[in-house]
Amino acid sequence: PLIEGAERWATLYLVYADPEGAGRGARRLGQLLREAVARGVRPKDG
Repeated sequence: PLIEGAERWATLYLVYADPEGAGRGARRLGQLLREAVARGVRPKDG
């Protein structure tokens, strides 16, 4: 667990073995990642 206001950064890879069978949460996570990339969000150095 993180203390309030703390951050943790990690490299994520989201792979759909079967896009038709991916759950709603996995599809939403993919959408959020695509939107972040489109906005140019980058991890902080540290």
